[in-house]
Order: sequence, then C-alpha cells, then structure tokens
Amino acid sequence: MPTYVFHLYDGPAVEPLDETVTAGDLKEAQDLARLRLLLSGQFSHIEVFEEGALRLKLERDGDRRSPQPDESDPTQEH
Repeated sequence: MPTYVFHLYDGPAVEPLDETVTAGDLKEAQDLARLRLLLSGQFSHIEVFEEGALRLKLERDGDRRSPQPDESDPTQEH
C-alpha cells in the first residue's frame, strides 16, 4: 500500500503538522484527508503528498485543488 504524507495547516504563520498515512490509492488518501480535516476544527487545509510529490489539496470549505501534473513524474498523464 502506498504511503502518503498529510501536511496539516492551521494558519499561514505556523509550520504544518505532518502525518504519515497508508492508503490503498489516492482516492482513499483523499477520503482520509477529508475526514481528518472534518474531525478537527484546528486545521484550515491539508496538502497530500505521495513520494514527495504534491497530489492534492483540501480546504475546510470543501474546495479541492489539484496541483498541476509534475512534468518529471512518469506516472502522470500529460
């Protein structure tokens, strides 16, 4: 199972809290990140990384922002 790192933010001036999560795929990691965000009022948004690459961002208001494909990542479709 892939390992993902969640960067949990509670404001722009505070270093993010990192949590490592194992999930079956990016969809499951997204679901876990959404739950993590909803279960704690402390965090404003989460960035989800896989193998050091940013895969997605979730904000408390439900906005999902996908990063641009990494040109150096051979697993990304271009």
